[in-house]
Amino acid sequence: MLLYVLIILSLTLSVTALVENSKQVSVTKSISVTAEKDCIYYFYGQECDGCQPLDSYFIGLKKKFPELKIEIYEVYHNAENFALLQSLFNAYNVDKDRKFVPVVFTHNSYFIGAQSITSLLDDWIKDNKDLSCPSTEGNKAVGIVGKGSPYNVLNILNFFKVTGEAIRNVFTPGIIALSLLFLVVISILKERENLLKGGVAYIAGVYLAYLLFSMGLFTVLYQSEIYHLFYRGIGLIAVIFGLMGVNTFFGWKKFLNNLPNDLHKLLKSIYNFIFSFFGVLVIGFLSGLLTFASVGETFILMRSLFVGGFRRWQVFPLLLYYILIIILIFVVLLLLFRWIKRLLEEHAKKMKDTSDNDRKKWEKHYLKVFYLSIRIIILILGLILLFV
Repeated sequence: MLLYVLIILSLTLSVTALVENSKQVSVTKSISVTAEKDCIYYFYGQECDGCQPLDSYFIGLKKKFPELKIEIYEVYHNAENFALLQSLFNAYNVDKDRKFVPVVFTHNSYFIGAQSITSLLDDWIKDNKDLSCPSTEGNKAVGIVGKGSPYNVLNILNFFKVTGEAIRNVFTPGIIALSLLFLVVISILKERENLLKGGVAYIAGVYLAYLLFSMGLFTVLYQSEIYHLFYRGIGLIAVIFGLMGVNTFFGWKKFLNNLPNDLHKLLKSIYNFIFSFFGVLVIGFLSGLLTFASVGETFILMRSLFVGGFRRWQVFPLLLYYILIIILIFVVLLLLFRWIKRLLEEHAKKMKDTSDNDRKKWEKHYLKVFYLSIRIIILILGLILLFV
């Protein structure tokens, strides 16, 4: 319940930031369907497969035909350009199954697909004297249709693609590092009654970090070198933790017993704060901030659509779904950790022909073996992160 409250609160707090940070991703050319001469329209999508190689083609085309005016419109991130493309598709009677980008419109023809454009457009321009701009008022047009990408950006953001990329995201070094840190935290909280509370706090912190990033905040942390330092640093910590264990590594009992009382109380209060609900929430949030470079291109596309305002509320549920898949690994780890721990404790309590003291010894033994197994897993994954 608290996790849901945090998510709703983060949405509310982000409204102001979104207004200030929202900006159009693509540079939009002014739309004017006029009667100018020597004019063609080229439509593309920023993330369209096959559109990027055409940049150099149109530079060469402009050199060949200096009088030709080439209007370029990006349609994946710009609502007005998208509306113009739809109008031209309708005016030129393009079949719905053939509406792709990249596409070039002339006054009475259209060329769909990179291969059609690069192989036929030059000759068409040479053979036609009338190069007036395309019109949205209806045309008897002849079209050449090749392979292309969906002209509607939502068509490349289907459920299976978003799910597949989110699952792949779980196996990136950044998310593995977050999982290792999560195991370390819940291992330290093993004797505390707020194990579940601490686990939920960490998950909420990571979710909040990714939610705010999806809304346009913390862009500077994307593709940062800090990302590589973070997961390798977590790998090193995991190796040390796996080799020595929490108690040996920190040496809490021996170390604290030899300290002055005032310092002992101070360190204990710091420890209690760090592993309190709020402290673990902050750990999860700050750690999540350092792993944005691990997200895939689909997430970045949805983020840019949300920030730019075009298709904002269509992609927002997909963003939430993507983040939910990422944090699902932490939920599984927490539930599995608690389930195995409880199973071992109950098994020891149900042992027959043993005294209460023997049951406690067996319970302690089982838990030692369990935590040893956890440390071995942490050690192995830490080594992987160090040398990935």
